Amino acid sequence: VSSGALEINTAIIVATVAIGLGGFTIARRTMESVGSELSDIPLLAALIVMITASTITTALSWAGIPISLVMASVMTIVGLGWGRATRPVTAREAVRGDVDTEMTMGALKAEPDAPITQIGEEESDEALSADNLFNPRAIMKYVSMWIIGPSMSTLLAYGFFIAVPFV
Repeated sequence: VSSGALEINTAIIVATVAIGLGGFTIARRTMESVGSELSDIPLLAALIVMITASTITTALSWAGIPISLVMASVMTIVGLGWGRATRPVTAREAVRGDVDTEMTMGALKAEPDAPITQIGEEESDEALSADNLFNPRAIMKYVSMWIIGPSMSTLLAYGFFIAVPFV
């Protein structure tokens, strides 16, 4: 895009199509990682996270704000967990202010054959435990890669251009 070989809108469309195509062809491993490593969520929820994250990435790219798809995915999962933490409160109760439930960190916890709690019903104490919201070690791994990846790329590019000055 910066070289003028591709218009910005064309580049955004190509990136969107590539992300979408990858989501339906080669990204099953990524969705499984998102669905089990970061937080224990079902594959369908991981697909929703990936669609949401790719939409956020596309919109921010269109606005000229660079963002990593991994960053959007991780933060979407964390946001989904925090949103689920407020599940014991119905919309009607929230609007009226008739809330006697203490707001705490929630959890994305997928268990086979577990009954789904209806909206407005309280979650079990285990589901509302902050430890079940997300895997802190996995989050640290991803955040570390956000820092280490670009840093190593910068150092390697610098070393390459020092070693091969005619490029």
